[in-house]
Amino acid sequence: MSGSLTHSPADILGQLLHDLGLGVIAPTTSNWPIFIANTPDSPDNLITLTDTTGKLQGRIMVSGEAVAFPGVQIKVRGVTHQVGWTKINAIAEAMDKNVKLSTVRIDSTTYTVTCVDRSGDIAKLGSESPTSKRKNFTLNLLVTVHQN
Repeated sequence: MSGSLTHSPADILGQLLHDLGLGVIAPTTSNWPIFIANTPDSPDNLITLTDTTGKLQGRIMVSGEAVAFPGVQIKVRGVTHQVGWTKINAIAEAMDKNVKLSTVRIDSTTYTVTCVDRSGDIAKLGSESPTSKRKNFTLNLLVTVHQN
């Protein structure tokens, strides 16, 4: 159940990936910068998070509050298939194994990410274009998060 959030679920999961050491919030010159809702042309290796359609599970009858699980898509672009696959697989494993009651802080706002649930397996999207060697992968997630 998400309720009202000051930051988007993509912002929150981006910070969580940063906290887990899987990337660094952009702008940065380090490897694996994390971008929110924007995939720039460079660098070759990067992570982009985008808010997507989630799942409504009904509502609480007493308060009328909707029970919603926001959707987030994580896109990894790697300079080669192996580089991209290794990173997206590490992110998928971290979401499966390391995220339960995780505290995330953005500015002065604190969130608890109770659970991240994959809505499918890793999607292998292939090359960006016929002449590009860069490979793209995505992972779609449903998030259970609330603002503290």
